[in-house]
Amino acid sequence: MAFQQRGCCEPVSTTEEDDEERGLPLPGLESLTRSNSQKQLDELVESGLGSINSFAALKLDDAGENIFKSPALKVWMKYVKRVEDNPTAVVLAKLKSHFGRSDDLAIALQKARLVKSTEKTASKLQTAQFEQWHAKGWATTADVVDNVFKFDAAAWRALDVRSAPRQVRKSYSEFLKANHPDFV
Repeated sequence: MAFQQRGCCEPVSTTEEDDEERGLPLPGLESLTRSNSQKQLDELVESGLGSINSFAALKLDDAGENIFKSPALKVWMKYVKRVEDNPTAVVLAKLKSHFGRSDDLAIALQKARLVKSTEKTASKLQTAQFEQWHAKGWATTADVVDNVFKFDAAAWRALDVRSAPRQVRKSYSEFLKANHPDFV
C-alpha cells in the first residue's frame, strides 16, 4: 500500500476498503471481555468462596456507587445464581448492605437505569426489588414512602417532583400497574 504525503489540513478521501482495514474488530474485544469474565467465574467456582466473600474477592466493596458499571458485578451475580437457592434475595441483600440502606439502593438503581451501560442490569434488579416490596404487601406508593424512604407527609411534599425518591415512587407505581393491576 502506498501512502501519499499531504498537508495537515488537506481533505483525504476514504473508501469502504479503507474502513475495513482500520482498528481491531469489536467482536474480538467482546470475546476477550467474555473470556475474562468466564475465567473469573470459573475461579470463583473453584475457590468455593461463599456469596459474601466472593463479593469482596472481586473487589466490589470498593466500587461504591459505580458498582453497576463494574463487569465484576455480572460475574458475581452469575456466581450467586450458581451457588445460592434464592440468588435474587442474596444479591439484593448484599447490595442493600453495600449501599447502607434500602432507600440508597432504590435511588442507586433508579439512577443506574438512566445510564445506557447499566440500564439492563439495574432494571432487572429494580424489578426484583419491586417484587420484594410487593411480596411484603406494599400495595401503594405511600407504603414505599413510609417503609423505604421514611418521610413524613410534609417532608415528602417538599421534595422536588424530579427528585430520586419521587422517581423511585413513580417507577414503583408503573411496576404495580404493569405487573399487579389488581393491587393498584
